[in-house]
Amino acid sequence: MAAGAALIVSGTLVVGCQGGSSKDGPFGLGATDSPTASASRDQTTEPPPPPSPDPVTPEPPVTSAPPSPTATTRADVPLTTAQAKTLVATVALVPKDWGPTYVPQERSYEYGGLDRVITGTDCKQVVQGTVPGALATMARYVYIPDGQPSADNLSKTLATSSATVYADTAAAQTDMRAAIADGRRCPNQVLAGDEKLNGIQVFDLTVPGIDEVHVARAQWFGRGGGPPFQYVWVTARQGQMVLTAAVVDRGDKTFESAKNQAIDALAKMVARTRVQLR
Repeated sequence: MAAGAALIVSGTLVVGCQGGSSKDGPFGLGATDSPTASASRDQTTEPPPPPSPDPVTPEPPVTSAPPSPTATTRADVPLTTAQAKTLVATVALVPKDWGPTYVPQERSYEYGGLDRVITGTDCKQVVQGTVPGALATMARYVYIPDGQPSADNLSKTLATSSATVYADTAAAQTDMRAAIADGRRCPNQVLAGDEKLNGIQVFDLTVPGIDEVHVARAQWFGRGGGPPFQYVWVTARQGQMVLTAAVVDRGDKTFESAKNQAIDALAKMVARTRVQLR
């Protein structure tokens, strides 16, 4: 697939977008999503951080070499809310798109809320209102089970994909820039579901045929602590649509496996977007 070939990247690889694809962090691991957690673990777990007292939306960072759009300028497509919902449901990936061993996350497989996630000056994420200009979003959470009980019931590889369609390109650009700025301003973040990302690094890519592409890596800490795992997040903008894919591979201490899966997932969504909006 041409899109897949174009998205091959090298080097080192953040946070999810500001849009409505977040549900208690990138993998949806909220406090109610751990049916097998023991009582003793719950008693020793630190309480979740308080809401950010000063949420702000930072200005986009100034870089020495900002990425230039490489795709042909596309006219915004006028969509009703119903049409937008159908579009994001078609573009966001289902388990078989990731591979034959992936299954839906049991308690929060799909999430379509247009919650706006704000990263405050204290680098804690909170939900504040709805995403300006967004018509519809769909995030799907999947994982590879390994057959062993675990506190979060997600034992091996975690992955999520999301598609958000905006009323126009300007709204999509604004939301994406805010998310990128947050990752650069706050290399260590506390997410809404008591997950944490440490050592966030964000990189801009120029990919022919795609308006914007950004890729990132970080150390991901699940709810309740434990060892960190490699987290890879890739996002692209095609006109008025923003696509994201994120992976934590808990069976691989390097980021290569997670990076390759996230890039392949994003390539599939880009291809679907082109078909749907042409």
